[in-house]
Amino acid sequence: SFHYLLKISAASFSHTIWLLFVVWNGDTGALVAGRLGRMLSNGSDALAIICPKRMVSCVKNVSPSKSMTGLFGGILFGILTAVYWPAVMLRVQSICIRLGINGYPFIFNTLLGESA
Repeated sequence: SFHYLLKISAASFSHTIWLLFVVWNGDTGALVAGRLGRMLSNGSDALAIICPKRMVSCVKNVSPSKSMTGLFGGILFGILTAVYWPAVMLRVQSICIRLGINGYPFIFNTLLGESA
């Protein structure tokens, strides 16, 4: 919930960015996997065949247009982002240091058009 997001943002800026990217990439992964699954299986949900009926009906109760392929794609993309995002952020930080840029505040102030 929003309360936990505030707690994480109080801990550090990078934790907040990490959480937002996990959610964002999980959602994007669900969209991409769901669309690809429907496209490759001629409009049906390929993973619904191997999943328990109770699980499929639970997903359909949340939203009728959701698919099991999208659910698993979202989970997979979210997990991959959670695992690999810290390494990406450390790489960006080291590049900023090598270029003489004062890290994340400089980047985000530049993107927002504010003076440092």
